[in-house]
Amino acid sequence: MRVAPITMENFQCVLGVVFDEGQVLAPVIIMRQLLLGFLIIGLIFALTYLARSYRRIYIPTQMLVSSMEALAVGDLTARVELSRQDEFGILAEHFNSMAEQLSALLKEKYLAQVKLKNAQVKFLRSQINPHFLYNSLFSLYNMIKSQDLDNAADMAIYLGQYYRLGAHLDQQKLRLSEELDNILPYLKIQGIRMAGGLDFSFEVEPGLEELCIPSLSLQSLVENAVTHAFGGSFEACAPARILISAARQGDNIRLTVEDNGRGIDPEDMRLIERRLKEPDEEGEIHALQNVYGRMRLLFGDSVSISIEHASPQGTRVSLYMP
Repeated sequence: MRVAPITMENFQCVLGVVFDEGQVLAPVIIMRQLLLGFLIIGLIFALTYLARSYRRIYIPTQMLVSSMEALAVGDLTARVELSRQDEFGILAEHFNSMAEQLSALLKEKYLAQVKLKNAQVKFLRSQINPHFLYNSLFSLYNMIKSQDLDNAADMAIYLGQYYRLGAHLDQQKLRLSEELDNILPYLKIQGIRMAGGLDFSFEVEPGLEELCIPSLSLQSLVENAVTHAFGGSFEACAPARILISAARQGDNIRLTVEDNGRGIDPEDMRLIERRLKEPDEEGEIHALQNVYGRMRLLFGDSVSISIEHASPQGTRVSLYMP
């Protein structure tokens, strides 16, 4: 209980009001307690929300950022380990998928580079094949002995141009016009060596001269055609013909090497087709298999090849690229 004095000046007296302080202040106390309770509950909710946000937002965000930074500096094994069904789970799944695809593409590109270098080394070895060099030098010697000096001079020039081709081995692609320029000295050498001569021609559809193709691809097909179509005894060979063409066919570009040689028997044809479909990295690489594999590495699975008999005789090899 509490007494509150009240002075009444008109009556010259003092009144005392007695009241229960607890009852009077009870609503205030209750309100204060409610406010304190609300503050405590709000603080608990805020701390819970912050902890939940930290666990569900900040930590996944940091995991994503860390994985992205690791991937950016070349760590192809960087992955986000999140098994959630919300937006962060979707982001993590897409990031991991992107990282897998990037890793696969880089590995594919690396393997393509390795295979391309191996193909270039194999071609370089074929270029310095002693049989071709010895035969060419022997033909040159016979020309000089027989006073056929004009052909001997031409042969010497063409040999130099042919072996200078190695300067392009570090290039992955060449323009079609450059590839044909590289083929020209080889065909001229063989034309001089063959008793019946070698008739060759280039038929390139206008606008395709700047087309980029794998370096040494047509060169390999032409050398393969000369070697297998006309045999090794050029002195007894009948007049020979090689046609190299490039043309558009629908959405593709068709590159063709055609000869009028002895052709390919059916058994060899089946063997070549099987080796093209099932390449053997450990075995001997056929020129067609080599070129076809490089084309697919550079331009994808849309590249195709066809081998067929030419009319009236010979073989036609066509490569189709996008």
